[in-house]
Amino acid sequence: MESAQSPWVRERIEALEAFYGFTPQGRQLLERLDVRQMEGQPGWFGSYGLHGWTGVGEAKPEAVIHELGHAYWGAFPVSGRPDLSWDNPQTGNSYPAMGQYHRDLIAFLAQPPDPYEPLRERLRNIPNVLLGELPPLFHFGEADLVHATGGSSQLLPPILRKYYDRFLTAGPFDSWYSALEWYQGLSPEDARAAGAYFGLAHLSLSQYRELKPSERTVLPQGTGEVVAQEERQRLVDFARQFDVITGAEGAGGDSFSVDLFFLRGYLGDKLALYKRHPETLAGLRNELPVVAADLERAMGVFASLEGRSPGEQADILGQHFQEPFFYTFWPLVDNALLMELHRRGVDPLVAKSQGRGIDGEIERLGRMVDRAGSILGRAQEDPSAGAAGLGELIEETPKEDMGEVGLVIELLRAADGETVRAIGREMDDDLVRRLLKDAPGALRQMLGPGELLTILGISAEASAEEMVRGIQELLQSTSGNFRIDQPYLSEVYALVAKRGERQPQEALDILLRSGLFLEDLAREHPQEAVAILSSDLEQAVSLIAGVEGPGRTPQGLVHGLIGVDPLLAARLTSLLDSKSPLAVQEALIHFAYDSYRKARLPSLNISPEKDGLFFLALADLRGDRWVIERMAKAIATYDGYAKEGTVPPDFLQEYRHTLGEAVGLVDGPVPTGRDARLCNIVEEAFSSRVCLD
Repeated sequence: MESAQSPWVRERIEALEAFYGFTPQGRQLLERLDVRQMEGQPGWFGSYGLHGWTGVGEAKPEAVIHELGHAYWGAFPVSGRPDLSWDNPQTGNSYPAMGQYHRDLIAFLAQPPDPYEPLRERLRNIPNVLLGELPPLFHFGEADLVHATGGSSQLLPPILRKYYDRFLTAGPFDSWYSALEWYQGLSPEDARAAGAYFGLAHLSLSQYRELKPSERTVLPQGTGEVVAQEERQRLVDFARQFDVITGAEGAGGDSFSVDLFFLRGYLGDKLALYKRHPETLAGLRNELPVVAADLERAMGVFASLEGRSPGEQADILGQHFQEPFFYTFWPLVDNALLMELHRRGVDPLVAKSQGRGIDGEIERLGRMVDRAGSILGRAQEDPSAGAAGLGELIEETPKEDMGEVGLVIELLRAADGETVRAIGREMDDDLVRRLLKDAPGALRQMLGPGELLTILGISAEASAEEMVRGIQELLQSTSGNFRIDQPYLSEVYALVAKRGERQPQEALDILLRSGLFLEDLAREHPQEAVAILSSDLEQAVSLIAGVEGPGRTPQGLVHGLIGVDPLLAARLTSLLDSKSPLAVQEALIHFAYDSYRKARLPSLNISPEKDGLFFLALADLRGDRWVIERMAKAIATYDGYAKEGTVPPDFLQEYRHTLGEAVGLVDGPVPTGRDARLCNIVEEAFSSRVCLD
């Protein structure tokens, strides 16, 4: 069937094909989809699915592949699962195949660590997923896995690969480790370009820094030019649709609403593109003589600010904002400069509105700048007066507009960070709690970990009840960015660990009732975690058995504890058998890839030797036969998983390799016979599994 896609849409599809190298079937799918350019609506638009139409706002590959990701489902049968249908929706408008895909996403998070751990971490770090919120996980899984993996089926785990095998090819990387080595070897400019089609920048890369590429790496041939092509197209569309986007004219009688917060990012993106491709706007002078010239001049002025002092920047912009055309670019001014211009009596409320759709949002910015200036003036004389002013703003702001409060706080912080911190210290507890609930990211700009936790009752002197309430409040109000939240959680772990040194049972009770992540506590404070758990093994087992939520499992906790104290892990596993025998069986195989992962990331707190010591300690507690029987069941189970493509095909091979390394390490320099005992346990378990049902 001949495509009805416009030339503009075809260019976007061709760019994706250049990035991802889709299969022939995949290319045919993309070429027949009903994809439309949403002129004047440059944001991420949306999709009505395979049998509807998909709108894309601008030539931004990440946004385009996201919207097409929503349109993808139902195009191909699920390989190896003829029972999964895209034709007969279940109740709630969900298809059987999509329901299974969602279950497989959850199952992937719960699987043992393996070569796909970087992707698993990315899914865990989606806001609130670890707290049990599934819609964000499903949305990301449906629309963003192509971008997250750079379109490489090799980087998809086996359990998810069957959904994409007719769409994606293997790609250039044989593992996540090679992809991360490549990415970390790119120049900063190439890494930025790679982000257009490969979501590696969204990973938590700290533990992967030790992966060193053998030489500086480069983008695939031609990729940089395709990225540049899409960037130039965004600038062209910006100029061609400038009057529509700003509301100076409608399109087909319609007017479009552009939110202030989107507008600031949108204009900032166009300025960055202009700096990289200054010739693009110049090339439009014949087509758009007035608009192109005006945009080129405005962007040139903002580009010229780079490297100048704040005073010089304010002098330049103060002159240009007297011109009506520059009114559009108020959202492009950074926060510190907005406040400096306001101090000089120059802001959007003083300048002249031109009666366009966009002007209301610029006036909104002006009101926030004016309010921030008023609060700052009061606070510099008396921080408590500034806190009262901020409280008045919060009280009169509807919950749906709390982003405005966040921007006011950002403006205050940019103008005078010390005064903002002083305001934070003067806020009453009720105000802090409202901000934590409705604008948690903004609050964290005002109060550091120690200050916020003290207000929430999380302190060295607090009672256990106060600690539990405070931790629950903190966990329920995340900023949405794990990098922002981490310092606050780390301070909580430090306080609980300190409590554990003096009152380990009380610390254990706090962990049980608050929902705090034991696995993170054990990683950041291993010895204190051991003391806390050892204080009451029955309670500790209840804590481990009761963990729930995507990616949080009892066997995962046991695995983390093995790297800290194999004997304690064994004692807890022995007791866990009465509460969750399946979790015990899983715990005996959860570390299958420890040898593989340790060889690539030596700093990981995992150890085949400690895995072996864990087995021997468990055998001492329950007997060799007890361990062999559960190992054999685990081996049989994962043999089935490997054959059906649920886990990597080499899973048992890597498990045996880790155990073999453990056998060679458990005795140390002086033989004691433990290596022979462990070897016998392993050999019997592997031979026994063939006799199991």
